[in-house]
Amino acid sequence: MIDPEDLYYKGKLWGTKDHKFWCLLSNLLVECKPTSILELGSGRSTTFFAEYAAAADIKFVSIEESAVWYAETYRNLQMMFLPGTYVKHVPVDPATA
Repeated sequence: MIDPEDLYYKGKLWGTKDHKFWCLLSNLLVECKPTSILELGSGRSTTFFAEYAAAADIKFVSIEESAVWYAETYRNLQMMFLPGTYVKHVPVDPATA
Protein backbone atom coordinates (compact mmCIF):
# COMPACT_ATOMS: atom_id res chain seq x y z
CA MET A 1 0.00 0.00 0.00
CA ILE A 2 1.25 3.52 -0.85
CA ASP A 3 1.56 5.95 2.03
CA PRO A 4 0.17 9.35 0.88
CA GLU A 5 2.61 11.12 3.19
CA ASP A 6 5.54 9.59 1.30
CA LEU A 7 4.13 10.84 -2.00
CA TYR A 8 3.44 14.31 -0.64
CA TYR A 9 6.95 14.81 0.67
CA LYS A 10 8.45 13.55 -2.57
CA GLY A 11 6.58 16.27 -4.44
CA LYS A 12 4.09 13.95 -6.10
CA LEU A 13 0.88 15.16 -4.49
CA TRP A 14 -0.43 18.69 -4.41
CA GLY A 15 -1.16 19.86 -0.90
CA THR A 16 -4.21 22.05 -0.66
CA LYS A 17 -5.48 24.60 1.79
CA ASP A 18 -8.35 23.60 4.02
CA HIS A 19 -11.55 25.42 4.93
CA LYS A 20 -9.89 27.05 7.95
CA PHE A 21 -7.31 28.72 5.73
CA TRP A 22 -9.94 30.24 3.42
CA CYS A 23 -11.93 31.50 6.44
CA LEU A 24 -8.77 33.05 7.90
CA LEU A 25 -7.91 34.70 4.60
CA SER A 26 -11.46 36.04 4.27
CA ASN A 27 -11.29 37.51 7.76
CA LEU A 28 -7.90 39.09 7.07
CA LEU A 29 -9.23 40.78 3.95
CA VAL A 30 -12.32 42.07 5.73
CA GLU A 31 -10.33 43.35 8.73
CA CYS A 32 -7.34 44.78 6.85
CA LYS A 33 -9.30 46.24 3.90
CA PRO A 34 -6.35 46.29 1.47
CA THR A 35 -6.48 48.89 -1.28
CA SER A 36 -4.47 46.67 -3.62
CA ILE A 37 -3.24 43.08 -3.77
CA LEU A 38 -0.17 41.67 -5.52
CA GLU A 39 0.04 37.91 -5.84
CA LEU A 40 3.21 36.14 -6.97
CA GLY A 41 2.25 32.88 -8.63
CA SER A 42 -1.28 32.10 -9.73
CA GLY A 43 -3.37 29.28 -8.39
CA ARG A 44 -6.48 28.61 -6.36
CA SER A 45 -6.12 31.85 -4.45
CA THR A 46 -6.12 33.92 -7.66
CA THR A 47 -9.85 33.54 -8.23
CA PHE A 48 -10.44 34.14 -4.52
CA PHE A 49 -8.50 37.41 -4.58
CA ALA A 50 -10.06 38.37 -7.93
CA GLU A 51 -13.56 37.99 -6.53
CA TYR A 52 -12.62 40.11 -3.53
CA ALA A 53 -10.95 42.77 -5.70
CA ALA A 54 -13.97 43.02 -8.00
CA ALA A 55 -16.40 43.30 -5.08
CA ALA A 56 -14.24 45.81 -3.17
CA ASP A 57 -13.29 47.72 -6.33
CA ILE A 58 -9.56 47.54 -5.59
CA LYS A 59 -6.50 46.87 -7.72
CA PHE A 60 -5.35 43.26 -7.98
CA VAL A 61 -2.70 41.57 -10.10
CA SER A 62 -1.35 38.06 -10.06
CA ILE A 63 2.02 37.53 -11.74
CA GLU A 64 2.59 34.08 -13.23
CA GLU A 65 5.76 32.85 -14.94
CA SER A 66 4.33 29.62 -16.38
CA ALA A 67 2.49 30.05 -19.67
CA VAL A 68 0.38 26.98 -18.87
CA TRP A 69 -0.73 28.28 -15.45
CA TYR A 70 -1.30 31.73 -16.90
CA ALA A 71 -3.63 30.33 -19.57
CA GLU A 72 -5.47 28.18 -17.02
CA THR A 73 -5.93 31.05 -14.59
CA TYR A 74 -6.99 33.45 -17.35
CA ARG A 75 -9.61 30.93 -18.52
CA ASN A 76 -10.86 30.41 -14.95
CA LEU A 77 -11.26 34.15 -14.42
CA GLN A 78 -13.15 34.51 -17.70
CA MET A 79 -15.51 31.64 -16.77
CA MET A 80 -16.26 33.47 -13.51
CA PHE A 81 -16.92 36.73 -15.40
CA LEU A 82 -13.89 38.32 -13.77
CA PRO A 83 -11.30 40.38 -15.64
CA GLY A 84 -8.59 38.31 -17.29
CA THR A 85 -6.39 41.36 -16.83
CA TYR A 86 -6.01 40.37 -13.17
CA VAL A 87 -3.35 37.85 -14.23
CA LYS A 88 -0.15 38.76 -16.07
CA HIS A 89 2.27 36.38 -17.74
CA VAL A 90 5.84 37.35 -16.84
CA PRO A 91 8.24 34.60 -17.94
CA VAL A 92 11.49 34.08 -16.10
CA ASP A 93 14.58 34.67 -18.26
CA PRO A 94 16.26 31.23 -18.45
CA ALA A 95 19.68 32.84 -18.84
CA THR A 96 19.49 34.74 -15.57
CA ALA A 97 16.65 32.94 -13.77
